[in-house]
Amino acid sequence: MAEFFERFAAANQESAHRLIENTEPPRLVDIASFIMAPAPRTDAGKRYEKLVGRFDLVGLIVAHLWPLDADKAIEIAGSAVRNKQAPLTREKQVETLVFLTFGQLQQLTDSYADTAPSVAEIIFAAAINSGRFETLAYLEPMLHSPSINTACADFYKAVINVWRRGLLVDPAGQLNPALPTHRAAPSENLAEKQRQRLLDLIRQPPA
Repeated sequence: MAEFFERFAAANQESAHRLIENTEPPRLVDIASFIMAPAPRTDAGKRYEKLVGRFDLVGLIVAHLWPLDADKAIEIAGSAVRNKQAPLTREKQVETLVFLTFGQLQQLTDSYADTAPSVAEIIFAAAINSGRFETLAYLEPMLHSPSINTACADFYKAVINVWRRGLLVDPAGQLNPALPTHRAAPSENLAEKQRQRLLDLIRQPPA
């Protein structure tokens, strides 16, 4: 077991992928649990403390486990994203979920409703950044979750509506809160103008 942990502690993402593929699921669960646990206090645990916080490895483990034991994979992903005592940064959440399909992300929110806000934010950002606006549709089943506040749900619904009407053509220009240019008058706020443009599009009745 010690050699097994040492190999993981020294692994980069590429070598970890090969290592995970050749490891039995129960041991992968042990690794994921160790990574997500608080910093080890025992001398034995401290030997592998480089593993703690490696959520890129947790993401690989979850993706590998999913076809073998979906319930266990969902449990691991849910435990990571729902950690209230030591909440993950957005970067760590992305590392945990990045290898999952949109369908698997929906399964995660079906099992753990309180993961919906984080998952929805990641899907929204991925859709806007990639230009694959059709993936905004994966948000819709999550918008009924009580864990997503009404204002966020309404915003997502409005953007989906704009996309379906073929009006979401320049997300950076429509959604990005840019600062005023140096030539702008003090009262002129470009960010507000861009938000207003989006609101105007939302309010337009369908053709």
